[in-house]
Amino acid sequence: MMLENYTWVCCMVVAFLSVCYINPLLLMIAYKKDITDKPSGRKFQVRPIPVIGGWSLLAAILFSLLIGHLFMPMNDLFIPVLGLCVMFLLGLIDDLIELSYRTKFIFQLIVVSLWWFHGYRFDDLCGLFGIHEIHPIASYLLSLFAGVGLINAHNLLDGIDGLSSGYSIGTTFLCGIYFFIHGDNLFASFSAVFIGALIPFFACNVFSKKYKMFIGDSGALMLGSLSYIFSCRIVHTAPIYSVDVYNFALLLAIYGLPVFDTIRVMSSRMINGTSPFLPDRTHFHHLFVDMGFACYITTFLLLLLSTVVFAGWFMTAALGWCVTVQLVVMVVWAMVVFWGVSGFMVRLKKGNPERYENYRSKAIALSKRSHVFFKMLQGLMDRKNARK
Repeated sequence: MMLENYTWVCCMVVAFLSVCYINPLLLMIAYKKDITDKPSGRKFQVRPIPVIGGWSLLAAILFSLLIGHLFMPMNDLFIPVLGLCVMFLLGLIDDLIELSYRTKFIFQLIVVSLWWFHGYRFDDLCGLFGIHEIHPIASYLLSLFAGVGLINAHNLLDGIDGLSSGYSIGTTFLCGIYFFIHGDNLFASFSAVFIGALIPFFACNVFSKKYKMFIGDSGALMLGSLSYIFSCRIVHTAPIYSVDVYNFALLLAIYGLPVFDTIRVMSSRMINGTSPFLPDRTHFHHLFVDMGFACYITTFLLLLLSTVVFAGWFMTAALGWCVTVQLVVMVVWAMVVFWGVSGFMVRLKKGNPERYENYRSKAIALSKRSHVFFKMLQGLMDRKNARK
């Protein structure tokens, strides 16, 4: 039992060291085989960047869980990891030949169905609107909608340096804390694996020029899938505190950024008569970058907004409201924060261009001032990795 309580430490350290060792090797392969993401109109890089971050992520996960299995049984993670491997392969193929969204949807539905049949599903609304257990058919449909929605919402978040990995570090940390507090050592260790693997990737992705790589669809689809797995686990975790009855509000507070960004963007596309799956530059990160903020500042600001939303849940959860009121309050709060900020930026650009340009010049000036500090960190990262 003592070893099980600290397995998460071992898993995190092994995952961290694995990515640090694997990444330079994968970079050489990626450049040699031209497994790179080329610059285009919607992208921010000015040179081809390897898209093999998902490769090192999966390798580190599998190796870390294998080592962790020496300290505690990891057999119950077989089905979740199997699904993650399928999502990795799906993303890998998409990185190489760009699959249609219909093909990706079909495989995502298959994987979520696999998880549903093995217990990773939403079959209890925890008293939301007075409802607890729901019919299996309703559970299946809700799980498919939530699973595919979370997977693709997170995939759409992968648009600028550090946003997808940085956001995943934060959300996985919160879920890991939840599992640890509730004595779920297995999923606390599972969370620690992803945190340990993502930290060095985030550092190279944001602060390194020589060792920069993208996580690619192979990694983004895995991270989106992880959000569904963790959500199901949290819903099925036996409550030990009064705030545990607010599981759905908690999940919305954790994963609100990709969810509300996707709803806003797809709704806007349909209102304008275009396909909701047609790529454009209307996501949150596009709005901030277009206003003049550097990519790393945009990442920080979006993570800050997510923290504000989560803080709202943390403060209101202590008031003891019923689960329905709690969820409604979180929906409204998330809309005010996410849609309020994005709506302000869009309206300002269209309705008051002069004021918008004034804000934009200030954002550009901020980015230039912070660029000195950014270049210093970049130099440290590249020299540190070069010594290795």
